[in-house]
Formats: sequence, C-alpha cells, structure tokens
Amino acid sequence: MPTSNEAANLWMAFQDQALRGLDQVAGWRNFLSLSIDPSFESHERLALCRVKDDCTWRYAVWDACADSKRCFQSPETILRLKLRKIDPAYRVATGAVLAEDLQALLHSTKNLRLPVGGASKGVGMDGTFYAISIGDPMMESTFKWWESLPEEWGPLADLHSRLLCILKRARESMAGG
Repeated sequence: MPTSNEAANLWMAFQDQALRGLDQVAGWRNFLSLSIDPSFESHERLALCRVKDDCTWRYAVWDACADSKRCFQSPETILRLKLRKIDPAYRVATGAVLAEDLQALLHSTKNLRLPVGGASKGVGMDGTFYAISIGDPMMESTFKWWESLPEEWGPLADLHSRLLCILKRARESMAGG
C-alpha cells in the first residue's frame, strides 16, 4: 500500500486527469458552459451548443468519491492507478434547450458588463468552485468563483440562475425523470 503522501500524489494526478477529461466529455461548446467543482462531491459540466435558433446541452458528471474508493480498493487497482491505466467514470446526458430558455439566455448575455478580476475573499478548504464560460474556445470569457458569486459580478446572477435551471433538468434526465 502507498504511504499517505504517495496516495495523495496519486489521487491529485488522477483528479487532474479526470477533470481535464470531464471538460472533453462535456464536449465542444460554442455558447455557454457551467462548471461545478465541489471539494467532496461529483464534479459537473454543462455545455451549451447553439446553431442558429436551436440549442442543445450536454451534461457530464464525474463521481470523484466513487472513483477514489475504486482506485484504492486493491493492490492491483493501485498499480493500475500508478500506471495511469484507470479511466475516470463519467456519466453523460444530452438534450435540447427550450426556445424560451434560449431567448432568456441570449438576453442575459447580450449587454453583460463585468469588471475583470477582483479582490480575494479568503481561502476555503471545502466548498465549491463555480465557473461560467461565455463564447467558444477561440474567444471566450470565463468567470470563476468560490462558493458565492462575488458582489462585483452580480450581473452574472441571472445567467447563473438560468444555467442552474437547465442543469436541474439535465440532472433529472440522467436520473431517469
């Protein structure tokens, strides 16, 4: 069995791999995306792709807790982890964004003006990082924060709320309704 330090290093490398992969599994987006990265729960990605008046979402989840147990369950899995031969367990669902939701999202992003950066509000050990990306990988803006939306980014609140509503429907579709 690895020492606690070795296990932590193995896990951090696997987690980096898993989160990079989660972004890829969520798929290419050309409109909006929402990332949710909690300390001790499933990591989620919601990517929205827009073609003219149609918009689809792709929802991807990585269950870090289940993988942390799976990766260290036996000497064989630990060896596979060391050799980077364990793939993260992702779940994926897709669906259509309703026309009225698309119009509201377009309205929420149309005249959005936000300051860049901001003052740090401290350090946290357990909690959740959120990120909203607007645009496509060739020209996008990403706003990332810890726990609660910073006051200076208040104009993102409506967009964040609308994305969370779509996320809720995506979660329900993955759960079977």
